Amino acid sequence: LIRHLLSRKKCQLKDLERATGKLLWLSSLHRVLRPTLAPLYVDQQQPVPTMASLTTQQYDELRSCLSGSVMVPSGFAHASVRPGSTILRVAQTHIASFSDLPSHGGAKRVWIQTSCPTDPERLLSDHSRTCLEMWWDLLQHDFQVFTLLRPAPIQCTAYADACADSSSAGLGGFVRLPSGACAFFRCTMDRRALQHVASWYNPDLPPQSFISAWELLAQLGLLWLLHTMLPLGHPPVLMDMHCDNSAAESASWKALSTALGLSRILACFLYWQHALSIQAHVMHVPGVVNDVADGLSRSSDPSLLGFESTQEVHVPWLRLLSADRVRAFPPDLRDKGWIAALA
Repeated sequence: LIRHLLSRKKCQLKDLERATGKLLWLSSLHRVLRPTLAPLYVDQQQPVPTMASLTTQQYDELRSCLSGSVMVPSGFAHASVRPGSTILRVAQTHIASFSDLPSHGGAKRVWIQTSCPTDPERLLSDHSRTCLEMWWDLLQHDFQVFTLLRPAPIQCTAYADACADSSSAGLGGFVRLPSGACAFFRCTMDRRALQHVASWYNPDLPPQSFISAWELLAQLGLLWLLHTMLPLGHPPVLMDMHCDNSAAESASWKALSTALGLSRILACFLYWQHALSIQAHVMHVPGVVNDVADGLSRSSDPSLLGFESTQEVHVPWLRLLSADRVRAFPPDLRDKGWIAALA
């Protein structure tokens, strides 16, 4: 299937779905690689655009049928414009809403670009090709041998939270062991600091637009806290974490997201579970129960939350999100450092 998909520019949707399904099954064992499947899911939802030429009369008829949307209704009859298609462009004008539709301007013919979700063909993006090339390369070699036994659960209390507004994002969390040992983190990063740590983040956008990504990043901080509290060379352990963000929790369970920011952090989240021998089990809790971590994310005084200053740990966020360790959208498979990072 991979060889067949890589041999052509366009592919059948059913073939892309079959390959994605098989890789999804295989990545149930190799969860650290599952985020790489995100581009395949994105391409499944993006039909190949087609161009059609309409007379001015046909174009006026199409506009009158749209009724405030950019989806072609069943009442419009044209061989190259199928019902259910979405109008993407008219001449040189890109269309996002009905108000973007221009008049024909006296032209004899009007060219429009549409996409239809029922189209059986899909165009493989560069990201999808890189993903398939990576899996093709891995399938030519032996996978790493590892145990299927479930790691022993470790008794601990672990909560994390994130907050964000138009200018900054805050992260906070803590881990407490039955022995009484405790560690916590708190940090606030403005737009520039967020871009420095997470290269995918665009500082022109408000941090609050990516709150789910920051929530998952806070869970990654919990991994690091427990790592600092355990002895070196410890056996694999299973850690229960608590989160009040449903999107971050769902992504951690599925090990997959098509949102760029969440997918990038998810890839690192899975990688560090593998590297630190700590398997994470993210559990949902109501926000009212997560008040301590919420206070840490908002830079509240730790002493008022029951912590001592000596228990604070400075999490190396840049190291945890280092782009040369793991990528959800690897730019070039031939960079063997990407595969070596998974060893």
